[in-house]
This record gives sequence, structure tokens and C-alpha cells, in this order.
Amino acid sequence: MPLVAIKKIPPDYKLDIEYLVKTYPLYFKSDAELPYIFVNIGRIFNEKGDIVNTINKSFKLNVKKTYSKGRHYYCISIEHIALNYGIPAGYFIEISLIFAGYYAAKYPIFPNEYRYDLEDLRSNVNLKRKIEEEIKAHEGLLKAYEALSLLSEAGLENISSDLFEGLKRFEQRDFEGSIKFFRKVTEGLKSFLKEKVELIDGLKGRKEKLAQLLSKSYDLISNFGEHYRTVGGYEEALLAKEIAVSLCTYIAQKTRTGKIMYSKEKT
Repeated sequence: MPLVAIKKIPPDYKLDIEYLVKTYPLYFKSDAELPYIFVNIGRIFNEKGDIVNTINKSFKLNVKKTYSKGRHYYCISIEHIALNYGIPAGYFIEISLIFAGYYAAKYPIFPNEYRYDLEDLRSNVNLKRKIEEEIKAHEGLLKAYEALSLLSEAGLENISSDLFEGLKRFEQRDFEGSIKFFRKVTEGLKSFLKEKVELIDGLKGRKEKLAQLLSKSYDLISNFGEHYRTVGGYEEALLAKEIAVSLCTYIAQKTRTGKIMYSKEKT
């Protein structure tokens, strides 16, 4: 599960990551070799605390050490993201820091718990209250968010982004919207298995059975609103979430522990 920060965007678009540096000093031992951070950009809030955009896309951002207002600090720049999405300085950005990396190595950020950095909200009481209320609602979904980190560690970032969006919409009680993304998750897993995977645990039969399960799951979730004259509510969204999270966790664990053999022609 990631570290979620709500940061006020400064004029130079460099976000201070002091909270991460304090909690993970091992990742910042040498200024000559700083990590990159894999993040998911979520909602954008204006000064009043209103949501003005929801991005929900993943990015790999390099950490840099900079100097401002009489102090050195570590930061990640979101300038290119702000340019692409028209995000002004002074707005607030929701950013989930999922893992830190050096070259091919990846190290999770708070993999077994959920942390928040709300330091920048001291000046915005309304937005702080809104986020704190959401945090309470998040408690029932903590286990589901573990799958995001697992997928990212396994190199399945696109599926991780779709799962993130589905979970966020489920929390916001947008059940129809969440179902669409849980369906995209099963579709992504199905394509990954078909195009990239040869064996699971050394067994072709296990891969084939899992592929059948993914196809059936995709068909079922499609019936929760995608097919003509079908609808999906809370019960359907809950089942779709449980299916997507369970399948993601299983496949990601097998991938990151080396128990998946890739198709030779696809690697």
C-alpha cells in the first residue's frame, strides 16, 4: 500500500518529499545516486478544496536535491504533468508514492500499511477535513490496495493503474464506474497471460486453467452493465472488486517470485 500525499503545488512545480526521506533514509544514502519514484497521480483540487480534475495515471519521476528558501531538500518535479493537464500553481495534487527504484531494482513504500502526508493541508481546513473523512472510509479497503504495490513490483503498471481507478471509484460509490475498471483489470490480466506467459509453477495446465478463469471472470463482470439491458450495483461492484483483487494478487505474486515462465518468442 502506498504513501498518499496531498501536496500544494509551488510555483516551481517541485514537490517536497521530506516525509518519504525521513521514513526511508536508506533510499537517500547517496546524493550521487538518487532513486526514481513510481507514483500515481489522482485528483486535483482547487484552493477551495473542490475536485477540478481526476487524472489517475502512473508516472516514473526522478528524485532531485534542490535548494530553496535557505534549505536543501529532496523533491520530484511534476512540471511536465502540470503542462499536459493545465494544472496551476497553488492547487493541491493527490499523489500516491508506490515504490522507489534504482535501475532494475524496485523497493516498496509502506507495503503493509497505508500512510498519509497531509502536512500541506494545514492552511486548508475544509480540504483537510474532507480527506480525513475519506481516510476513515478507506480502512475497509486497505487489503485491496496491497495489490497495487504487488502489481507495480511485478512490472504490471498499466494493470495497477486500472485497479487503482476501480478502487477509487468504488470508494466514491461510483459502482458502475468501478465495474468498468475492474473489467479492464481482468482484460489486462487475460492479455498478459495469453501474450507473455508459458508456464505457471512449471505447469502448462495451471496457466490454461487460470486463463479460463480469467475469461469467465471477464464475461461475468461484463454482464454487470456492459452487456445490453444489464445493470450493476453495489453487490456486483463488490464481487467484481474481489475477483479483480484476488486475481491481481495471485498473478503478481507468481510474477515477482519468479514462478512464471515467459513465452520465449514474447520476451
